[in-house]
Amino acid sequence: MWQYLRPYLTPALLAILAMVGEVAMDLAQPGLLSRIIDEGILGGVDLPLIGRLGLLMLGLALLGGAMGAACNILVQYAGQGMGNRLRKACLGKIMGMSAPDLGRFGKGALITRATNDIEKAQALAMMLCRGLVRTCAMLAGSVALLLWLAPSLAMIALGSLPPAALAIWLLVRACNPLFARLQRGMDSLNALLTEDLGALRVIKSFVREAHEARRIGKASHELMRLQVRALLLMALMNPLVNAIIYSAIALILLQGAGDVAQGSGTTGAVVAALTYATMMLHSLLMLTFLMGGISRGLVSWRRIREVLSCPGAIVDGSQDLPPALARGIELRDVSFSYPGSPRPALCGVSLTIRPGERVAIMGATGCGKSTLAMLLTRCHDVCSGAILVDGVDLRKARIQSLRDLITLVPQRTEIFSGTIADNLRLGKPSASDSELWAAARVSCAAEFIERDPRGLGAPVAQRGASLSGGQRQRLALGRAALRGSGVMILDDSTSALDLRTEAAAYKALFAAFPRSTFVIVAQRVATARHAGRIVLLDQGRVAASGTHDELLSSSPLYQEICRSQQWAGGAA
Repeated sequence: MWQYLRPYLTPALLAILAMVGEVAMDLAQPGLLSRIIDEGILGGVDLPLIGRLGLLMLGLALLGGAMGAACNILVQYAGQGMGNRLRKACLGKIMGMSAPDLGRFGKGALITRATNDIEKAQALAMMLCRGLVRTCAMLAGSVALLLWLAPSLAMIALGSLPPAALAIWLLVRACNPLFARLQRGMDSLNALLTEDLGALRVIKSFVREAHEARRIGKASHELMRLQVRALLLMALMNPLVNAIIYSAIALILLQGAGDVAQGSGTTGAVVAALTYATMMLHSLLMLTFLMGGISRGLVSWRRIREVLSCPGAIVDGSQDLPPALARGIELRDVSFSYPGSPRPALCGVSLTIRPGERVAIMGATGCGKSTLAMLLTRCHDVCSGAILVDGVDLRKARIQSLRDLITLVPQRTEIFSGTIADNLRLGKPSASDSELWAAARVSCAAEFIERDPRGLGAPVAQRGASLSGGQRQRLALGRAALRGSGVMILDDSTSALDLRTEAAAYKALFAAFPRSTFVIVAQRVATARHAGRIVLLDQGRVAASGTHDELLSSSPLYQEICRSQQWAGGAA
């Protein structure tokens, strides 16, 4: 946490000094009050003395209030700045996470850590600079002044410290595991909400609203139960510490009254001592609440640190890849298994893709087509074997140079809120409007963009909810066309297009990028036929490879796929 607070060290230290000054002003008040009682009232009414001391008390109170206000402003500035830096670092780390890392944490947990946990960590830093400093300074100052003013009364107040400290320790010990469970419960609730909001159409179409409401309600109830338990512990601690405080105050009053009766003390001194004792004991009560907040903040900070210190399953290499293929892509005996999966997604795959070649990857659902695309872009690393691009093992290549070389249009199209132009410019942020229109024509997106009078400025709803599936896919293809990489991997990215539009899009893409290498992951034979070579996968292995005509005459599996799609009304 220190490295994120360090740029705001000066305001944080000034805030601590201001808070110590405010406490000093507060601690000066009982001594002045004691003089007013003993010298200005009981020793004979001395109005000038009362006036001077009263004005001094007022001045100290105003000065203390100004210092307190300055402390609040400085603490807020430092705390908000630290939270901003921490949030940016956390989100930057999340953006750079690989697929295995994202899967390990889960979307719901990452949302909680980047929002709720950072808020708690920010509150922790502010609590340390303000609340804890005030409490400790007040406690130390009141004890010191009480010992100087009335040692016998100080012993009574100090006797209350061990049981109060024990109560605070028990509170922290009981609350720590509860706070950790609370944050995990928040993770679960966020995960459910994220999942349901992303699948709202499916939930509605299957009339599962009530079921999902019950699931979310159950998670919310569990969260409420944990929060109530934590609040109950705090609530039980409050009367316990109060009992210790008021018992000590009662004993101080008895002892003080006896001292005054015996002439060994003055009324003003007893009042001042009682005030210092009250300050000390209420500081203990405040420390009880602070320790609960600090405990929760530390739990949140540990969760944030797990994200920030995540080493990453994908380690960046040091070798740069060229902007265009010169020797091609080679898969050497590649195998890959997803964590927890009973069988490998790919097993012993060997394949060579020449520069400028157009290769289609086909096969039944679950045969490893999309997994192969993910490995080529290094969203995952191979479990065994190697993938070489121009002779360089992907594990030794710089990830940025790999991303510059290869553009992936994934199976699930991601469209962002904004405008058509905003979504296209993800491929090239500096693109002019003429370049956007050129890319839109290549991907056949110009057809529906031109129908809207706002053109490229037409708004797009979050996750592309205002667009059809085919429109979203054409926008995604437009982004890839605008980028124009040396290798384009199209992972079933035209599945929502009709055959005529799909054929026009591939024809335009091939014409616009004649030297680019295309890897087309396809379900339909009609899509695969746009490639010069078709690689057929079966249960994670290469079953056959060749042109459409070669496979149709030699591969029973390919013949079966063609027959099934013709029977279903598709085009082989």
